Amino acid sequence: MSNAELMDFERARRNMVENQVRPSDVLDSRVLEVIAGLPRESFVLPPYHALAYADLALPIAHGGTMLKPIVEGRILQSLDVQPNEEVLEIGTGSGYLTACLAKLGKHVVSVDRQADFVETARARLRSVGIENIELVNADALRDFDPGRRASVRNRPCIPRGRRAAPSIQSLNNHCGVADAPKKKGFR
Repeated sequence: MSNAELMDFERARRNMVENQVRPSDVLDSRVLEVIAGLPRESFVLPPYHALAYADLALPIAHGGTMLKPIVEGRILQSLDVQPNEEVLEIGTGSGYLTACLAKLGKHVVSVDRQADFVETARARLRSVGIENIELVNADALRDFDPGRRASVRNRPCIPRGRRAAPSIQSLNNHCGVADAPKKKGFR
């Protein structure tokens, strides 16, 4: 990658923070600093590098998508991860949100049932120097036992008015934490 391309990504990252994330009521300075300092293009599939900082959900393998930067910022702000906290993340995906959580917290355990997501994320995280993570290939609801309590949990949302499936409730109880705090601007 040329210096000009790197400069374009740096400019795009700053623009994403200032023109997308911050105006969407993501005002936590630690979250903005992490997003501004993490090369999102390193977590995007090569055909989509030019769109890494666009206000788009980008495709990843298995029909999944990488969340829009605004949504990622709101999730991170809502979780309010502190430097001394351990995080349990269900669904590693591209590894970008895992990287952000690792920058904000003490340690992240991220579980994904797709082995290729885990291996790709491991390489991506290593390439940006993030080491305070443990990536696990497992079905979080069937064959994963975290073995310790997490301070913060990032998992798929359960629609309002619905109860968690018994397997999710069991995982929640085992983790010993409440749902992430609700902050202004995030539902």
